[in-house]
Amino acid sequence: MQSPASPIEFKSLGQASFTGTESDGTVASALSPSAKLISLGTLSEKIIVYNAISADGDTRNAIMRIANIGLYPNNTVSIFNRWGDKVFEVKGYDNDRHVFRGDGNVGGSVELPAGTYFYKIDKGDGSPLVSGYLSLKR
Repeated sequence: MQSPASPIEFKSLGQASFTGTESDGTVASALSPSAKLISLGTLSEKIIVYNAISADGDTRNAIMRIANIGLYPNNTVSIFNRWGDKVFEVKGYDNDRHVFRGDGNVGGSVELPAGTYFYKIDKGDGSPLVSGYLSLKR
């Protein structure tokens, strides 16, 4: 059996103090830094589809949420049933007004039955399509 991880020890370099615990603490600085600070980070442009929809009337998991879709405003999202028939399509998917809620919009508006569906996302920038599956529950 492994022993629990030892707590992280924070050491002041003379200008700051730390109070609290590793998960809930406060850092205070008596002096402002005098050097120029540079912040480095990465921006993920990867499309991530949260592929479970619970269209049962509550607000939890009510739409197909697509992370980073806002980076591609010229996108087109298409949904297909298990026979390959297109049942939904929208341009400008935005996780707000233009979303998939489990209703088809190709050939008329219809409540789709629970099951597995497949999506294709054209980001509208000439890059390869993003595709996968989603589970719709009622």
